Amino acid sequence: MTAPNRSFAKIATIAIALLLVALSWYRPIEAMAESQLDDGLKRSLVSFASARALNGVISVVQGTQVAVQPLGVGVSLSVGEILDPINDLVEAFSTVMLTASVAFGMQLLLLNLGSNAWVSAAVSGIAVAWALLYYRGRSPGWLTRLLLVLLFVRFVVPVATIGSAAVFDRLLKQDYESHQQVIDLTSEQLKTLNNASAAANPGNAPSEPADSKSAWDKLKDSVTGTADAVTGSFKNPLPKALASYEAIKQTAERAAEKIIALMVIFLMQTIVLPLLLVWALYRLSAGLLTPRTGGGG
Repeated sequence: MTAPNRSFAKIATIAIALLLVALSWYRPIEAMAESQLDDGLKRSLVSFASARALNGVISVVQGTQVAVQPLGVGVSLSVGEILDPINDLVEAFSTVMLTASVAFGMQLLLLNLGSNAWVSAAVSGIAVAWALLYYRGRSPGWLTRLLLVLLFVRFVVPVATIGSAAVFDRLLKQDYESHQQVIDLTSEQLKTLNNASAAANPGNAPSEPADSKSAWDKLKDSVTGTADAVTGSFKNPLPKALASYEAIKQTAERAAEKIIALMVIFLMQTIVLPLLLVWALYRLSAGLLTPRTGGGG
């Protein structure tokens, strides 16, 4: 590299260092990152509350027994059998949402620590000292590494937060809203279907006290009931109770798909994307400072 090129490279590197000093005092960056973290924390808490509500509804519905009598043959279907897997998935989902809430809270704490005025002052002082020594060709390696660490502490959380929030807004937000709506509706649907199943279950129907009927009335009701059961079996091969059972099963399966999708979305925003952005920021910082140091350590 010729002397003019080396001088230009030095000036460009020093300009970048001074720009980072100015950015370390630029508070709108923290305000934007804090707003994004608050929004993410609210979303995770809403999903956590929805998961706990759905878990409670499933626990109630699981105790329902659906009695079906095709052609007079009694069959008992347990709703709990089809809801056991979804209940386990909902519990895992609530755990993931709680973990995501803690992750957002930790990022808020790290954001406040990294944006402290003392950190900005340390970045400014070290950056100015490094720039002067680097221009003279005598910047020690340990000073470069210290500056890199301080820059990393100062900017890693804002950059990772704003970057992951941008990806969420552009690619994941619409899916999150639609999936979350399905989870909220599932609780109400299960309640409605459970009530319909109980109403269609003849075993749950209230009956008059036995002592209030005469022997003739009992005999007439028995004959009428048997005839209605046989006639109804031919007219309606799929009883309402069985239809409610199938509806509950389909609702649970649809909710399971949305729950898994929501877990993926939150894991992407709180773990995968931040880690990728942290790695990219580290590589960028190391590439800007380390290869151009002017002196040994």
